[in-house]
This record gives sequence, C-alpha cells and structure tokens, in this order.
Amino acid sequence: MRILTITLIILLSLFKIEPSKAQYLTEIIDPNIKTVQVFANQTPSTFPCIYINNNEQISIEFDDINTKYSRYLRYKIIHCDENWNDEQLFPSTFIEGFQDQPISGYTPSNNTSIKYNHYSINFPNSNIKPKISGNYLVIIYENDPETPLLKAGFMVAEKLAMQAAGVTIPTSNNYETSHQISLTVSHLIPNVVNPTQEFKARVWKNYVEIPDVLQPKIVTYDQRILKYSRPDKNIIPAGNEYRTIDIRDAHYISTNAVSVKQTQGEYFVLLRPDKPRNNQPYTKNYDHNGKFIITGTNTPSPSVDCDYYNVMFSLQCPNYGSDYDVYIEGELTGWKPSNNKK
Repeated sequence: MRILTITLIILLSLFKIEPSKAQYLTEIIDPNIKTVQVFANQTPSTFPCIYINNNEQISIEFDDINTKYSRYLRYKIIHCDENWNDEQLFPSTFIEGFQDQPISGYTPSNNTSIKYNHYSINFPNSNIKPKISGNYLVIIYENDPETPLLKAGFMVAEKLAMQAAGVTIPTSNNYETSHQISLTVSHLIPNVVNPTQEFKARVWKNYVEIPDVLQPKIVTYDQRILKYSRPDKNIIPAGNEYRTIDIRDAHYISTNAVSVKQTQGEYFVLLRPDKPRNNQPYTKNYDHNGKFIITGTNTPSPSVDCDYYNVMFSLQCPNYGSDYDVYIEGELTGWKPSNNKK
C-alpha cells in the first residue's frame, strides 16, 4: 500500500517521552564523535528536510576528537520506511550514484586546546542525489558500515499536499501542561481509497518524533481533505524551556556562568546552580530550542577555530534528595537524555 506521510514540525519545549518509543534523527555511537549537526540549506537552525529536485541541500557536520591517527571515513545512504527501518531497496531505486561514498577530506582544528578533525557532508552532491522522497539515513563509519560511528537521518519531501497546522491551549482540564495540535490536509492525489490508512501524520517536537499522536476523524466525502482536530485528542505534554549558556569567548564570564579557568591546557566553565521550574509561572525564552550555534569572537572559521570546554552544570533540588540523576538533553547529546561527564 502506498503511504503518504505528512510531517508536522513543532519546536516548542521539553517533555518526557519513553526512549523506547521515541525516534531520534541522530545516533552518536562513537564517544569521540562530537558536535553533530544536521540541517538544511546551510542554515544550522533549520529542520533537516528538503524538497526533491529543488536545488536544496542537507548538511551533516561533526567533529572527531580522536586525533591519535587520522581516520579516513566513509558514509553509506539507505532509504527507510515511515518508522526509520531499512527498506532494503536496491540503491538504483532511490539514488543516482553509488550508495557508499568516501568523505572527501577533513579540516584539522586551528590552535585549539582540544585537537579535533572537522568533517562535513552535503547531500545531494556531484556523486550522489535522491531519486525519490522519503526518510534517508546516513551511516558514517571507518572500516565496516556494520560498526558505524554515527547515524544521521533527514527527510526528502514532495509537494503533494497542502496543510494548515496550529498549536493551541487545550480546552480540557490539563490545559496548563499541554499543547493541542490542529491539522488540516488537502490533496489532489488520485486513486485514494482509504485516506485515514494511506495518509499518516508525524509530529516532531524539538527534533524528537512523538509516536502515534495525531488521530484523523473527519474526512470529506470526496476524500480530499483530512482534519486532525478534536477537542479530546491530539494533545501532547509540554514542559520547561531549555537552559541557555553562552561561551563564545573564554576571556569573559557570560550568560549563566560563574567562572572560566584554564587548567593543564583545557578550559573549565562553572555555571550558576540551576533550580527546578515545575512550580514557577510559565515564561517564554527566545532561544534555539535545544540547538547550538558554533561561533566565537574574532573567529573567521568557527567550525575549526572554536575550542571545546569542560562545563559543570548543577541543579539545586534538595527536596528530591540523592535518589535522582540529573540529565542534559539537546542537540549536543543527539536529543537523548545524557549524564555523560565528557
């Protein structure tokens, strides 16, 4: 059965979701791989989705802090189904060019305390480009694609339907802690027999997919319009805004920092102790919704001129005692909760 997937991207705030059910666009496997960014059209703040045959481009960038020897890395592109499982398609079905490609070189860091090599992949390129829409997964490896260092996903879309989406405050009793999604999809695709089965809507919140959230119930008689709008459905939990840190310059104490020190050639940043926000009034911060921007003062090439810092984050929550762990989550961790000390 042909399935048309409508992707709705919501960039709001943190919420809790079961890791076994969540879908993440990136999976960092080798701990030496850092600062992974996947974005569209040379704009790091964008969601990694492009339209096919539209001169748009996906960029995948990352650092390798393993500098004991130079690693000559390769990447392999696979086409995935709606649940991001390998569809086992012949490469000629979904791409032009060879499925497996070398990463054409790297750039060493420039005068940094932590040495690293910076890698960058752009897709499509002169060697490979997509032939069909869908979910694509890039597997980056050194010797064997079965033992990858990093997996990075992105989407290639077609303009087959129009959609109007919105996020509102729910009218039910949990309005203080949730968002309600409304979505209307109209299309001109022929031979659609059962649109509620052939069309599937996916919601990505802060670059993490929310499983099975939207339920369409209203379809017009001509099967051309689907409405995902019900007062008792399509409600997702909200949460806190992301914490912010600005460390563009190690010589100045900036946002939320207490001190910056250099010890044995490495920088150490101590942040102000943070506090839980579950009992505080709602406030909105204009930020990057968990993403990070690589930049610095007087750095002509931030991707190789910027340094790595050791950052100490603490949370003041005496009411919780010592029975709970504290995790950091955002683009730096591949959007997964992490309490990694490095």
